[in-house]
Amino acid sequence: MIDFPQRVTSTYLLKFSNPVGTLRLRIDFTSHALVKLSVIGVTKEIIEKGLSSLNEIFRDSERSLFVGTSKFRDGILVLVYRSDRAVPREDDKVTIVTIYYTSKVDRLVESKVRRRVWVRLAKV
Repeated sequence: MIDFPQRVTSTYLLKFSNPVGTLRLRIDFTSHALVKLSVIGVTKEIIEKGLSSLNEIFRDSERSLFVGTSKFRDGILVLVYRSDRAVPREDDKVTIVTIYYTSKVDRLVESKVRRRVWVRLAKV
């Protein structure tokens, strides 16, 4: 099992509009997630947009984390996060543990679901 760094190095409030109204979230990033941001070449704002427009949501059964996918460039941005709920609500705290970018999301999801590592919670 991979142990992701738990130390949080960056915190800020996120406000975005959804069909119900404006949602305020507290977003934290682990040091690992911040490194991945720079490696992939995405900004915190792109993560905000991705988190507010997830295509699919999974529960990572091995690590007790949520996994969300969101369209980005010509592929999919995969956000691995810790939260009290799969779909965060007003004033929830979300910790982005890691992110990665893939153009082969179907292959990735199929593999994780088949091995029962990820359990599909929602497809939007």
